[in-house]
Amino acid sequence: MEEQELKDFKTTERIMKNIFKTYNKVAELKKNPNYSPIDASMIVDGKHKYAVEIKERFQNLEDYATLPLKVSKYCSIKENTPSDAKPLIIYLLNEEEYFIFNLDRLDLNQCMIKNWYINKVEFSANQQKEKQPVIFIPIEQAIYNGIYTKENANN
Repeated sequence: MEEQELKDFKTTERIMKNIFKTYNKVAELKKNPNYSPIDASMIVDGKHKYAVEIKERFQNLEDYATLPLKVSKYCSIKENTPSDAKPLIIYLLNEEEYFIFNLDRLDLNQCMIKNWYINKVEFSANQQKEKQPVIFIPIEQAIYNGIYTKENANN
């Protein structure tokens, strides 16, 4: 699990640095400790602060044009984001595409919220499921999205 989180952090770091570099801004990411409510902290140009949650998913967007976020995770991110920072979540999708959402700007009226069966423990051989309330975020609400490859994500 730690290895996967580090891989996702490095990919996110490269994506964010590349995004802000196109605007002549410098993004610095710091990985938060494992098992913290938010995966990373980011500062842009030394003054704009962000709390960043990273989710890797494998999903067919032609069948499902929404991305799931547990209600408890949404609340945890919002509660643990410092008041001077913005809460972001980035989905690394199918090892090739990413979607970034600002949780302060989500229109929850446009999201479906329902109970969904999910794995009780991520990255476990035991595939026991439990019902949890989940927000299904339409990809149109992304503030930024793009393509990445394993090759350019690992440079």
